[in-house]
Amino acid sequence: MNDSNVYTPPQSRVEASSATQYGPARSLGQLPSYLIALLKINLVLSLYGLYLSAASAINLMQNGLAEELEFSDIDMQFVVYSLVYMLISIPTTIVFCIWIYRAQKNAYTFGNPIRISPAMAAGSFFIPVISLYKPYQAMKELWLASSPAKNFGHGPVKAWWALWIFSAITTMGASFLSLSQENLTMQISSGVITTVGSVIFIILCVLAIKLVNYISSNQEQIIAQD
Repeated sequence: MNDSNVYTPPQSRVEASSATQYGPARSLGQLPSYLIALLKINLVLSLYGLYLSAASAINLMQNGLAEELEFSDIDMQFVVYSLVYMLISIPTTIVFCIWIYRAQKNAYTFGNPIRISPAMAAGSFFIPVISLYKPYQAMKELWLASSPAKNFGHGPVKAWWALWIFSAITTMGASFLSLSQENLTMQISSGVITTVGSVIFIILCVLAIKLVNYISSNQEQIIAQD
């Protein structure tokens, strides 16, 4: 095993067994490129969603609720945007789960103390309660195991997970406020929160692209050196 890995303490029997089970490390191939391409599409869609959210909020402030209740051009664009976003989010989720599963399998073979299995790393995003912390732990382990520098921090992972949580909170908050169709203040608040959420998601997409690229590139270097 090469010396450029982040930290390589002696493997326990469990860790050695896991490394044998998941090894040898395999190149991720074109998978990171596909995932980054999908994330970039999400980024572009989010920029368009930001425009729609801001336009809708401004329209409410200027014309009031009565004008908003009429089906406008912005509403039609929102419908199309939502459909396209849903269609893109499905393959993005699938490819991301495949990527983190395969990357976590590689991490087991790098000689680092990995505690979260590849299956849990991919599936933890969909399990209630566990989804609040386990994906962060999995990504943290993956980041550290794939880092070529010793004692390298995982600040980008912390930022990524914080943005993920904030994005989920703003989405739920905007959805809750939008239920009150006849309350202008709540509708404006919903539009403002949706706009803020769009900004957060845009930054989240940019950071996710950097994480995927960093981890994937480092893993390819580690595999090539072995």
